Amino acid sequence: MKTMILKEVVTVALIALAVTSIPLEYNKTRYVIVAQMIIQGNGVVDKDVFARAFRIAPDIPGWQELKNATLLINSRTTAFSMVKDEDGNKFAYPGPLSFAGKVNITLVQTVEVIRPPFRKVAEMPSDVEGYPANITELSKSQFWACKAQNANFTSLLSIGREIKAASTNIREYVSRSADWVYRNIKYTANTLGGVQCPGVTLSRREGACADIHALLTALLRIGGVDAYLAYAYVFIPERNITQNIDKWTYTLYAVEPHVFTMINSSGYVFPIDLTANTAPVFPDFTRGSAVNQLDNIIVMGWIKKSTPDTFLAIFAPNGASRVSYTVKIREDTQGPPSMWLVVIAILVSAALIIHKEKST
Repeated sequence: MKTMILKEVVTVALIALAVTSIPLEYNKTRYVIVAQMIIQGNGVVDKDVFARAFRIAPDIPGWQELKNATLLINSRTTAFSMVKDEDGNKFAYPGPLSFAGKVNITLVQTVEVIRPPFRKVAEMPSDVEGYPANITELSKSQFWACKAQNANFTSLLSIGREIKAASTNIREYVSRSADWVYRNIKYTANTLGGVQCPGVTLSRREGACADIHALLTALLRIGGVDAYLAYAYVFIPERNITQNIDKWTYTLYAVEPHVFTMINSSGYVFPIDLTANTAPVFPDFTRGSAVNQLDNIIVMGWIKKSTPDTFLAIFAPNGASRVSYTVKIREDTQGPPSMWLVVIAILVSAALIIHKEKST
């Protein structure tokens, strides 16, 4: 009996040693993101262009870490500052850049993304903090109140107030708002770019991920929730998108842009994703959010004070006659995949040993 217990203890210790001895880099997926803008004409590339076209991926504990970033101008490494925009997002800025003829600006950054099951899962807390909603401020916004589109902001307010009346606390208001949008707004892919204001999405009853989450974020803000949007790249090797508009050529290689909602409750932040969710049947809007469960999501920035339509707009430099903008992601494979097979083999062998001892 003592011999059997001793063997089990030794086996468990060996299993723990095998698992903990896996190098940390094997728990991460490394991506190389290349953003390139090729400009023809005669003019200046100013700060607004760099702020939108050359964002630096943020460090997010438990989700991702920026390892390095290099800026090249006409294939030469160039010094730059990491400057913050109004939402606190960093971008590469070497100063105003004059060009005559053709210039190639390229930002290369390496980001390590934590793999499951080591990945942090930010779940909705048992209590969600609320604050007094600033309806007046929302109603003045060209985007959130749909001033430019002539949509009816009152309808949005009415839905928010109905949900609020049926909710006993802020947490329930968050859940009911997410459920209402999920059940009433149809998801449709958008290949044309741009973001609908919440009132337009409400009237059309359909929209892409950015449209849907902008509507949800508006409802949450109406209910006094500190909600904002996250902009991310989803790595999909077979996915390529090209758009040609006037003097623009816009291309994404192995990249699918994605927008989802984030909520801040007393400093604790968690996601809600209604369009990219891994829950098998009825979505757990928080736990099942793609950013909580998958390692092919790279967050590129937060949309807090600005609006999604301005955040996602990339400006052509003054004086440009032709602009080509490309984002490409590739996976930088690390470590032998057989490492996991070795661990699994140890676990299976250990299970068989323990089972055999118990059966004798």
